Amino acid sequence: MVRKGAPRNLANAFVKPIWAGHGADLVSASAKALDNYSGKLNKAYGDTAKKAVVLNLTDYTINNLGKEVESFEELIQEIMSEVRAALGV
Repeated sequence: MVRKGAPRNLANAFVKPIWAGHGADLVSASAKALDNYSGKLNKAYGDTAKKAVVLNLTDYTINNLGKEVESFEELIQEIMSEVRAALGV
């Protein structure tokens, strides 16, 4: 994530332990908690991310953390594109 402004700590998304419930997916529940907390921070302080890319391996659809990509290769391509643009190459 490339952000303009103060850094953000998303660890507080897990201050309250995640409980997926019987037969539910803990990883998807954790992704949802992280995404929801990011949305709360964006609402409170404004969305200052210039570029955010997320490799999401869960069934949960990311709404606040950034653009979802489907593969590690696509993640690297997105990051390198941003780095090249920042360096002017």
